Amino acid sequence: MSQPGARVLIRSRLPVLAQPGCRQVRRAQANPRPGPLERLGERESGTARLEAAVGAYREALEERTRERAPLDWATTQSNLGDALRTLGERESGTARLEEAVGVDRAALEELTRERVPLDWAETQNNLVGC
Repeated sequence: MSQPGARVLIRSRLPVLAQPGCRQVRRAQANPRPGPLERLGERESGTARLEAAVGAYREALEERTRERAPLDWATTQSNLGDALRTLGERESGTARLEEAVGVDRAALEELTRERVPLDWAETQNNLVGC
């Protein structure tokens, strides 16, 4: 895509991204560090980067508490569930998968269908994967 074409595309998305509660913006704000680790870990056969992402999500949850920022907390919980699920798929036991289910269920307490329907649906879909 040419630079002018890319600029038009980005400009066309600005009104959506500027809306309060925009899912993409909220995810980026809630998880500035672990996301790239998780993406790299998904592509690699090892688990080191996924383990690092899980640690970073847990660390982020110490700051992004449910009381301070419920949607940021829930989004981080959901992302932690994604990383745990990916790890669980690579391990022989079920502990990581069970933890992912618990984390996603906790996230759904804030990510309700009425409040954020796309995040709710995405997290529900993640539960099906476990």
